Amino acid sequence: MDAAWLAVMTGTRHLRGAALAAGSWGPIQSRALVESGKAGLTGVAALVLTLLLKASALTIVSQRGAWQILVLAPCLARWGLNLLAAGAPHAGLSGGLGEATAGSRGRLGLLIAGPTALGAAWSLGEASGAWAFAGVTAWSLAMVFFCRKGAGGVTEDILGAQVEVTETFLLLAWAAALGKHA
Repeated sequence: MDAAWLAVMTGTRHLRGAALAAGSWGPIQSRALVESGKAGLTGVAALVLTLLLKASALTIVSQRGAWQILVLAPCLARWGLNLLAAGAPHAGLSGGLGEATAGSRGRLGLLIAGPTALGAAWSLGEASGAWAFAGVTAWSLAMVFFCRKGAGGVTEDILGAQVEVTETFLLLAWAAALGKHA
C-alpha cells in the first residue's frame, strides 16, 4: 500500500520515467520512446522489479514503525534529482519537465534543496541519515558524470529513473538494517 501511495503522490511520473529509461540508453533512443510512449519489455520488467522491491522494503519499514524512513527516503531521492538536474544539461524533448530544471536553471534550487535534505537527514535519521545524504550525493554526482559523458545530458526519463532507483535503494538499505536488529 505504501508503494502505491508514493506512486500516486507523484502521478506515477517517476515510474514512467524509470520504465522508459530502462528501455533506452542515450538521448536518441529516449526521444523515440517518449514519442511512442512504449517502454518495451525491459522497461516493464524494470518497473515490476522496482515496485516489488519497494513494496517489500516498505513492508519491513512499516512493520518496524520506522516512519522517519518513509519521509526521509523520498526527501533524499528528490535531493539526488536536484543534483542531477542541475549538474547535467537537458538532452530531452523541448518543452518537457526536465527542461525547466536541467543545467543552470536548476542550480538555484540546490541552495534550498541541499540544506533542507541534510537537515531532514540529520533530524530524522541522525548518523545513518547523514550517511544516506552523503551516499545519495555521491551517487548523484556519479550520475551527473555519466549523463554528461555517456548520454549527452539528462532527459525527463533519466530524472524519473534517478528518483526511483535512489528511493528504492535507500528503502532496501534501511529495511536490511532494520531486519538485522529485529
